[in-house]
This record gives sequence, structure tokens and C-alpha cells, in this order.
Amino acid sequence: MMIRFLLFFLCVCSPLVAQDIHFRINQAGYVPGESKVALLMSDKPVKGKVDLVDWKSGLVVSRVKPQRAKGEAWGDFSKQYTIDFSDVDQTGLFVLRYGKDQSREILVLQDPYAGAIDKMIGFMQQQRCGYNPYFDVVCHQGDGRLFDAPAPDSTYMDFSGGWHDAGDQLKYLITSSNATARMLLAYELAPGLFGDSVDALGHADPNGVPDILDEARWGLEWILKLRPKPGWLVHQIADDR
Repeated sequence: MMIRFLLFFLCVCSPLVAQDIHFRINQAGYVPGESKVALLMSDKPVKGKVDLVDWKSGLVVSRVKPQRAKGEAWGDFSKQYTIDFSDVDQTGLFVLRYGKDQSREILVLQDPYAGAIDKMIGFMQQQRCGYNPYFDVVCHQGDGRLFDAPAPDSTYMDFSGGWHDAGDQLKYLITSSNATARMLLAYELAPGLFGDSVDALGHADPNGVPDILDEARWGLEWILKLRPKPGWLVHQIADDR
């Protein structure tokens, strides 16, 4: 359960497709002997049972009666159900099927989270602004220029660093703060899960600091730059015009 919580910001959800029934599963996978719950969403009542089917053989492994989910409905789906197939302890590849609709493939493995932490930290390193260890280049050295601020337009201030929010390379205080807080919380809850394989710049040279803390500090140092003067708080480094 702890590992699942730490990896929550991976967004383990299956994509929407053109169908009447929509399943949400843990895309990273489930562990034999532990809780295995999926979510079913629909705008119509679901009657009968949902089949858990072996993906390779096509055989039905288990039939589960959906239970109405607690809490408020999400989005346009007025009917939401949980599907608990925790009694299935065998490893393999499965799908949930209700009528003509089915989920994406479900993995049940002994260690479905192997390597996930390193991949997540590696993704954050790829998004770094300033010095980027993935490309080994220094980008956006002219960040940034102030507009609509209590200073002349185009006034330069050093706002390099942080992470690009997406392919458009904008940077936001809110999303970066959230990512930084989640990394710090993850380390606080389970420090033993995090190793040290790179230095503070992301080079393959251990520095005695867990990599997740190096990455969190990269975010924290940029966040501090966004308050360059008393009474100032910059929330976005971007130009959408």
C-alpha cells in the first residue's frame, strides 16, 4: 500500500475509448496476495457480474459482482462501481470484461513496481530547465523578462531552473510546487525506497544524497527564485501571446 501511495502521481488510469463501460485500473500492476480493485463507470446501471479473463487463454478466471462505489460521482458518469478481484492470486495478464466492453490489460506480478521510481525521477530530469542532464545542454539562459509587473516591461530577472511543464516548455509555480511536495512527502514516508545513482546535476556520479532529494531541491531552488523581492510572487514563466 505504501508503494502504491508513493507512485500515485504516475496517474495509473486507463484511457477513455468509445464504449459504454469505462474501466479504471492500476496500469503499473497488482501484487498476488494483496488488494486488487478496479473502478467501473457508466451512465447506465450495471447488472450482472464482471468477468476477469485470462488474456492468453481467454478463460474466465473469476466472476465479480460490482459494488456501488462510495462518494460522489465523477464527471458525466452517474453510475460508478468497484470491482474487487483480490481473491485472484495467480500471476499473469488479464482483462476485465462486461458484455462487449473490456478493460485494458491487467498485470499481476510479484514486483510490478520494479524500476518505477527510477523512471519517474528520470522523467523529472528530462524536464529540467537550465542545465538539462538528459540532453547535456543549458537551455533558456535568458529567462526571464517581466511584463505587467511593477517594473519596466522586458526587465530581465534570473528565473532559470525548475522543470518544463510540458512540450511547450512553460513553467508554473503551482505544478512545480505540487511535484516538489510529493517527492518530499514520498521520501519522508519511505526513505529506504530511494537510492543514489546521480549527483545534483543528474550526472551518473553518486553524491551521497538520494536522487529524489536532489530532484526536489532542484524544484525548491527555482521556487525560491520566484519571490525575488518582498511582496513579489511570480507564478508563471511563459508567454502565451
